[in-house]
Amino acid sequence: MIDNHYALNAQDVLIVPPRKMHKIIYPERQNYIRYVFYFTQDHIEKAFSPSMVTKALLLIKDQAFQKVSLSLPEFIRMNVLFRNMYEHRKEMNPKNLYLLTAYSSVILQELYFIFTKHPAKVQSRELTPVEKILKYINNHYSENITLEDLEEKFFLNKSYICRIFRNTMGISLINYVQHKRILEAQQLLLSTDESIINISLECGFSNIQHFYRVFKKVTTLTPNEYRKHQASTRLGQIILPHTNNP
Repeated sequence: MIDNHYALNAQDVLIVPPRKMHKIIYPERQNYIRYVFYFTQDHIEKAFSPSMVTKALLLIKDQAFQKVSLSLPEFIRMNVLFRNMYEHRKEMNPKNLYLLTAYSSVILQELYFIFTKHPAKVQSRELTPVEKILKYINNHYSENITLEDLEEKFFLNKSYICRIFRNTMGISLINYVQHKRILEAQQLLLSTDESIINISLECGFSNIQHFYRVFKKVTTLTPNEYRKHQASTRLGQIILPHTNNP
């Protein structure tokens, strides 16, 4: 996958594939509302009929970021769904939970038909140094990545690499690598029965104690606690909405 920048306007929708790290840059001195949804595979499978679920999974769980601009009727229709969910979320009870689940299934179906109707356009361009480094990390996170390796591979001074990475991403290169590895470990904890020590090795940690420390730092839970907690919350998380009022 090629890391890229996406400027989002009022009627834009962006699908972020599973376990893809990304950074949101908020507009300064502007009012806005954004709606963020996290869908699990189980939720996607329940939202579609057996004859459609495979296509829906291929679209929504694609390995590429996908952006479309909604037509005015599509935007109005989606916004009504978002606002209804927000209102029902104010008071959590069994009835409202059922409605939230139903609304989110409708939103998934709407997104599926919108994205199949408006295929995302792929733009080809030369990657920046930071984007090349991101792509390398995303493909080699399970290996031992050192600044010396990056210096030799990209013909850039390691001090310069650290500076431009932090200035662009707002996070140090080392912290990004750690977060990427923890994201992959989270997925393995949920989708496999592998031992925690094997998962830590697969995700690039050579020391199990270091894996535990980084995992708890990023998630506030130990790997065991995360596996148990997430197993009991299979519906997934819905965050509605994020408002910026300067």
